[in-house]
Amino acid sequence: MPAIAPTVANATEFAGAYKVLVVTATLTSNDDSITLVAATHGIRTIAKVDAQITLGMDANCQTVWTTFAGLVIRLRSLNAAGAAAVIGGDETVSLLILGY
Repeated sequence: MPAIAPTVANATEFAGAYKVLVVTATLTSNDDSITLVAATHGIRTIAKVDAQITLGMDANCQTVWTTFAGLVIRLRSLNAAGAAAVIGGDETVSLLILGY
């Protein structure tokens, strides 16, 4: 599971400690991870992550599932049949992250 570096696209804060962060990343395999850094991203705890394929969606890469533990987000990509996706290098995802 290789680690990929996210690019911050947007960030906003709500009253209190909650923050919404939007990052983009290019997938490198069907099992990637992104590690946020509290000092850089302003989030110490992730409450919710939602991923969307923004470029390169086809029958070989149809869905991206996310899970998280601490500040590490795991991205699992699946093809149209539900098996591991075939990543060609041009698949880009956008992640909406809610944290505090």
